[in-house]
Amino acid sequence: MSDLFDSGAQPTVMLKPDDWTSDDWSTPPAYFAEINARFGPFDLDPCARPETAKAAKFFTKADDGLAQPWMGRVFCNPPYSCPRKWCEKAHAETATGRASIVVMLLPAAVDTNWFHDLVLPFADVEFIRGRLRFYGWKGTPIGSPKAGNVLGIYPKGASSSTAERRPYTPAVAGSTPASPIEIPQAVLAPPVAARACVECGAEVEAGLKYRCAECVRKR
Repeated sequence: MSDLFDSGAQPTVMLKPDDWTSDDWSTPPAYFAEINARFGPFDLDPCARPETAKAAKFFTKADDGLAQPWMGRVFCNPPYSCPRKWCEKAHAETATGRASIVVMLLPAAVDTNWFHDLVLPFADVEFIRGRLRFYGWKGTPIGSPKAGNVLGIYPKGASSSTAERRPYTPAVAGSTPASPIEIPQAVLAPPVAARACVECGAEVEAGLKYRCAECVRKR
């Protein structure tokens, strides 16, 4: 009788990659499709894993995208633990003209030094209504995003130059969209009550106000 139930096959178990962290969370495909329709097609994703890259040409951690030249139209979802140096790179590459446009998907940390130093002066900023559900290591949306996001579009004025493309206006509940593009509700999550770190999105520990202990230490 045991032969009827024991086929010898072992269940497939997905194991989290040892090097995977929240910095590796991937841009939701449906949301990226809207960004790509407006600003793409993109020539380069300088901060990616092979399974999450949003352009045919991409750089991984091993390649060190900060040390490589950026060319053409660039999309970057940088590590939220250290967005400053990626914003510096986006500004530098568009200032030299090597990159014609860099679209950065950033944490909405509008009170931070890096945001005021490197985003507001050099990029167009577009706020995203709702919270994006990034994709985790299983290739599925994370459960409860703890912070919002913005687009930083380098160089300043670049977003207006794409007006002939399909202009993007996030949908507002109960209203008629101003354009044919809106964020699919499947990639958004409702606001959560937990306090989130304004820099990395992690939950803020008891006794702290706006930033988690790790981000406080880094500052």
